[in-house]
This record gives sequence, structure tokens and C-alpha cells, in this order.
Amino acid sequence: MLQVSGIIIATSTNQEGKTTLTLGSENSMTNVFVTLTNKQTLKLGDPLTIKGICNGLLSDVVVVDAVIVPH
Repeated sequence: MLQVSGIIIATSTNQEGKTTLTLGSENSMTNVFVTLTNKQTLKLGDPLTIKGICNGLLSDVVVVDAVIVPH
């Protein structure tokens, strides 16, 4: 498991109905792409900590089966 904190810069829903997020910075060369385990309603610009499985790493980190860690 990997735990990551960041600012939500993009959000969407995939074909399975799960929420996908991009955590990072608009100016950053790399970001963290996250797929949550279920559908969530989240706002752009909000800080967030997630915990999930790292599924890939090229120039960006890919995290799947993630859950939101309460503050």
C-alpha cells in the first residue's frame, strides 16, 4: 500500500463508474493518477490523502483501489 497526499487538479468517472483523480500541480511535470474503489464527489483544489496500490510508474504514478484517508 502507498499513501499519497496532494491537491485535486482533475476528477472524472471511468467506465466502471469509479471516481478517478489527478493529484498534483498544474505546473508539475509529473502527477499522481488515482482510481478510487467507489464513486465519490470531490472538488477541484481540495487537499486529499489517499491510500492504494501503486500500479505503475513512468513519469507519473498510477494508484488503483484507493480509499480516502480521513484527516
